[in-house]
Amino acid sequence: MVKIQLLAIFYKSTLTISICFAVMTAALAMFGSPIILLRLFAVSFMTGGTISSLLYREISPKLKNEYYFYYNQAIAKPMLIVTCATVNVIIGVLLILISCYI
Repeated sequence: MVKIQLLAIFYKSTLTISICFAVMTAALAMFGSPIILLRLFAVSFMTGGTISSLLYREISPKLKNEYYFYYNQAIAKPMLIVTCATVNVIIGVLLILISCYI
């Protein structure tokens, strides 16, 4: 249970950058239909949002040291990355499915 809570905390820390990246990308198609806008947001959230947030965590010296905290709690760095990417893909696929039924 503690591992799930720690994974959720890590995911929440990457969520801001993922959403910002997806909003900036979707703003490029601002004049299109809302369905295209939602799909573009979902795809950029799944791909570029995940990559940009994890890359930011790697580059930032302050955040890079947080991996040791998770490692001491028996959560390896690949597990954090896979969890973050998986949750983003699930949310992105749900948004795409919602846009198909609108």
